[in-house]
Amino acid sequence: MMFYITIFFVLCIRLTQQATSSFINVQNRRLTLNGQDYLYVGTNFWYGANLGSTGPGGNRTRLLRELDHLHSLGVDNLRIQAGSEGPNTEPWRIVPSMQPDPGRYDENVLEGLDFLLYEMGQRNMRAVMCLNNFWHWSGGYAQYIVWAGGANSIPYPGDYDAFERFSARFYELPAAVQLFNNHIQFIMKRTNKYNNLPYVEDATIMSWELANEPRRLNLSWVNATACSIKQLAPKQLVTTGVEGNISSNNFSNDHASPCIDYATFHLWVQNWNIYDPKNASDTFPSALEFARKYIEYHVAYKEKPVVLEEFGISRDNDDHSATAPITIRDKYYQAIFQWARAYRIPVNFWAYGGEGRPRLPRANWTQGDDFIGDPPHEPQGWYSVYDTDESTLEIIHRFASIFLTILQTTETRTMNLTQLTIDPSLIVWNISTIVLTTLGIVLATLFLITILIDKKSKKNPIMVLVANSCLSSIVFGIDMLVCFLIALNNDLKEIRTEDSLCKLRAYIAYSACGVFDYSFFVQALYRYNAIIHPKRTNWQSLQNQLVIIASTWILGFLVPSVFLFTTEIVYNIDNQVCQIPLRISTSSIYLSFCIYLIPLLLITGMYLKLIRHVKRKRIRIIQTRMFIRAQRELEIVKRILIHVFILMGVGCVYASLLFISIFRDLPKYHFRIAYIFGSTSFLFVMISIFQFNPLLKQSIINKLLHK
Repeated sequence: MMFYITIFFVLCIRLTQQATSSFINVQNRRLTLNGQDYLYVGTNFWYGANLGSTGPGGNRTRLLRELDHLHSLGVDNLRIQAGSEGPNTEPWRIVPSMQPDPGRYDENVLEGLDFLLYEMGQRNMRAVMCLNNFWHWSGGYAQYIVWAGGANSIPYPGDYDAFERFSARFYELPAAVQLFNNHIQFIMKRTNKYNNLPYVEDATIMSWELANEPRRLNLSWVNATACSIKQLAPKQLVTTGVEGNISSNNFSNDHASPCIDYATFHLWVQNWNIYDPKNASDTFPSALEFARKYIEYHVAYKEKPVVLEEFGISRDNDDHSATAPITIRDKYYQAIFQWARAYRIPVNFWAYGGEGRPRLPRANWTQGDDFIGDPPHEPQGWYSVYDTDESTLEIIHRFASIFLTILQTTETRTMNLTQLTIDPSLIVWNISTIVLTTLGIVLATLFLITILIDKKSKKNPIMVLVANSCLSSIVFGIDMLVCFLIALNNDLKEIRTEDSLCKLRAYIAYSACGVFDYSFFVQALYRYNAIIHPKRTNWQSLQNQLVIIASTWILGFLVPSVFLFTTEIVYNIDNQVCQIPLRISTSSIYLSFCIYLIPLLLITGMYLKLIRHVKRKRIRIIQTRMFIRAQRELEIVKRILIHVFILMGVGCVYASLLFISIFRDLPKYHFRIAYIFGSTSFLFVMISIFQFNPLLKQSIINKLLHK
């Protein structure tokens, strides 16, 4: 009996040691937890280890209250510093540092990290462990360079370009890299004193981050370091900590290492001089637009999961006092969270200040001051979110709840999501495109069925070519109709989300549109050869026409297939579609040329040549019957050209938007504008097919009259 009691107590102790037991994984380019998407609202809590210390600067009572507060908000992911270096006498630094000298550690700070991770585990929170820093405020690269003998002192930023060049020397100094590798080994081989778990076996640790905002990256170093970490901690994830595709960074290349599990980017509209809080009315709208495009650019990266792990904005009018208004901040947070929700990307806001307050607003941090969200080198009170910022905290809580709801695979509209209200005109646009496209599909289906059940039409090569145009129209129309129905559903539910087939539908739309255009070229080619080369009767056979039709379908689906294997096709949040962005690029020019211009130019060329041919025939003495036939065929090719020009209604809109994109930003709903023209053109092409094809018209009339 005592044996079972002992086992019971051991199990209870083990369960209390670690409430968080499942590791975060990557599946199908998503962060996952227990097989489900792991989507979170997190924060930056860089000072957590120092706050958990029992030494100078520590305050465990405050730490526990703040963890409880964050947990109650639904904030369950904390990005923390797992390394700070250098003597405590250096300016603009985290003090006390974790590693005052190479290989010598402050045990109080280390135990503070242990305590933080243990308490996070009790609340099912996850940690991103940032191991190094490109900037000087935790020591970082600069301190390792000095320790390695690469410099006598650190050129603290006044000229950030000069500091960047200095800090980037880290990658080329083997001694500096080795000192950092020693730190990696030390931290990752540590066992937590509060739960007796090795760090690498603690599921509270979601990932290890190479550094905070590393720039001018040496990709060999990235790969070697990431793979070394991965070898030490195969159950945990590894990432870079980069800001994204700015400065000297290349987002795709920076995350190319097979040992990097997910990609990161940061967003700073004020630091990057896009937003001026002193002139918010003029600069905030453009800052929002920049933020939207910056997010869209990075979430288009489809090779690995993407996390926005830093974003923030100052209080109104750049006032750093804790009681200053936060109207702009609230609007900004709402917008960022809304986009994060639409693209299903995790986010960490910068930064949680909790109960801390600056000694003086804008003051330089000195030892003894409260730790808040703003690091020691930045004006205190700049970006911190305090426990009294009720409106911002409500936004954070609301979206954390939404993210949790998404994880539970249900969408809710019971929350007060006024920021997601859809423009009513979008519903009208959606319904209009659905009605127009449906009518086009109905007509195309009617024409195709008529041709298939008519014995004469089935054996007529011309009608077979018309049937091909109808079939491609049906494929194109159904694909677009599905897109419009999904957009309408999302607009009605006030959600923005990319489904798994979005990219495939874009590919089918490009392919079917190409086949549709080339079907008219095949019709024109048949008419052209019937007049120019009347003796080539074998070429005009039904069998040969079927071969040509099959070739156009193969070509139509091959031309855009390259985009299935690239990140060119992206989800556009405002227009609810997956498309190649409308801007001058190799991809847009390639598609425009292959899908629209080639068939249009070929048909136009044949039409002009037929005009010259008929004029020459008119001058000569020829049989009246031949001349009349030539004129009839010319008229039919003219009608085919009209078909194509009607279809080009959407092409002209696309071309116009591409041209406009050179000089200015496109309208927010540019794809929706293009689609209303496209669905209208689609319907009119179907009507013109009926009007300009006497055989089809007569066949339909006969069926209606039961002849």
